[in-house]
Amino acid sequence: MKPNSYGIIKSANKLLVLNTIKKSGPKTTEDLVYSTRLSRPTILSIIKELTKDGLICKSGFAESNVGRQPALFDLDTKTLFAIGIDFDFAPVRLAVSNLKGEIIYNREWRVEGDWDVPDIVNSVIKNIQESLMECNLESDSVIGIGLGLPAILKIQDNKAIRIDRIQGWEDIPINERITEATGLNVFSRNDAHLLGMVEVSYLNDDAKNILYVVHRAGIGMAVFIDGKLYEGNFGNSGYIGHTKIELNGKQCECGNTGCLELYCSKRSITDEFFKSKEAKEYDEIVSLASRGNKKAVSILREAGMALGYGIANAVKLFDATHVIIGDVGSEDNPLFQSAKSVILESTESFSIQTVQVSVGKLDKSSFGLGGCHFVLDEFFSEPKLKLQA
Repeated sequence: MKPNSYGIIKSANKLLVLNTIKKSGPKTTEDLVYSTRLSRPTILSIIKELTKDGLICKSGFAESNVGRQPALFDLDTKTLFAIGIDFDFAPVRLAVSNLKGEIIYNREWRVEGDWDVPDIVNSVIKNIQESLMECNLESDSVIGIGLGLPAILKIQDNKAIRIDRIQGWEDIPINERITEATGLNVFSRNDAHLLGMVEVSYLNDDAKNILYVVHRAGIGMAVFIDGKLYEGNFGNSGYIGHTKIELNGKQCECGNTGCLELYCSKRSITDEFFKSKEAKEYDEIVSLASRGNKKAVSILREAGMALGYGIANAVKLFDATHVIIGDVGSEDNPLFQSAKSVILESTESFSIQTVQVSVGKLDKSSFGLGGCHFVLDEFFSEPKLKLQA
């Protein structure tokens, strides 16, 4: 076996200490010696380096019955930051987080349907630059930007190949454009995958096989197997919105017919309801339903049934025990109630234990957090030891 260089081992030890603090919260020197099994001199040296790098800082003192109170060390929340951007089209949401993944700033803007691709890319760059100014952040204090896109991706090239709902989006180098304008590293990933990573982090450790489904302009899904995100070969797993549920169904912009999202996405619900001229936004329909509007309730329930059957099929494919449905507001939404009912009924004879169906915890203003979490995960996972026989 080829031994690792001293430099790599030293970096790995620093990462071990950093991740111990990240996972468990403030630690004393002795806590870190016990948790990491590193020597006390090594821990003291690493604490000094991490403090100098602006990654950790003293956060108080631990209680002690003997002698001086030992100092506690925690992640420094004032030096390094991550940016996450969530694309739903029309709404685009941006968040800035500290090293703990806590949002310190967010904003939202709209990308209209008649905008061309350069306008969309320029709007993203403009909002990033304005956010940096408003947060008084220099680019060297930002670790990177995570983009959540409803796209066909090739994560090996860190590229969004195609976004069906945006005319002309074919091999658009949005990452490169943002980097040229801001000097920041950019990561492109599936939007549902990023949101799902955050939602799953809120569950207890017993939940291993999970489906996160986000209900928005389209329908996206993140699949977690044994607690880990399954991305697929190119980062496009969970493309549930374009699975076929109607044999001779409506024409979809993806080129196929009868796709699930044609019958239950926010766009399809709004298009259906808009025929009556009573509402122009999905949230208006949900509001009308909460006030007893029969048409709104009926349309949401019907859409929820379609969504429920699509999710139930996925539960059977992956033998999932937990389903989280994001961006549905609350459990009072007729769409969620209908979807949950169909999922439970359709999987009752299949599942060994009753499938747990819940509403996602993230609200719209926090959707950019998915990109932040990805950037932070990348940051805290490097460098990696590579052992060769």
